[in-house]
Amino acid sequence: MNIVTFLLFGIFPLSAAISPINLENCNPGSYFVENYIKYQCYQSGSVKGYNIAGCQPSNDLTGVTLQQWETHNEKWFKYHCVIDGTNAQYSVKTCLDPVGEVLPVGKTRSFPDGETFTCFIERNKVKLNHQTSEQYMIYHAIVPANYVIVRPNGDVEI
Repeated sequence: MNIVTFLLFGIFPLSAAISPINLENCNPGSYFVENYIKYQCYQSGSVKGYNIAGCQPSNDLTGVTLQQWETHNEKWFKYHCVIDGTNAQYSVKTCLDPVGEVLPVGKTRSFPDGETFTCFIERNKVKLNHQTSEQYMIYHAIVPANYVIVRPNGDVEI
């Protein structure tokens, strides 16, 4: 390893030094989706690149594209789109109970029929525990939890 390579890898993390996206197949004006993020290819002179176009809940080119801070509800989870310049994240924001009400991470809600729902984080995944007198089910969010903040009072915010 020469000194220039060492300096580059010493200054920039390896993941930033090597792009996971193959720009050879990127045609100007076309779109592609990778890890729930939608990108648009461009070319300026001889330089090819891509811009973030939004978050893509379908994880393909079909369906709605979310912009900064927009949310998307699925049956048990609410997701949001966070775009910060050249970075974007589609992440789970909170759980939803069976009537579509927000159930924050770390909280439990019980219903008159005996069902109990608990939203929690385990191994960087937001999960929803659904317990009845006869069954015990756990639902998993499709993407990892990000931006988890633990408040001084113990509340967890995503």
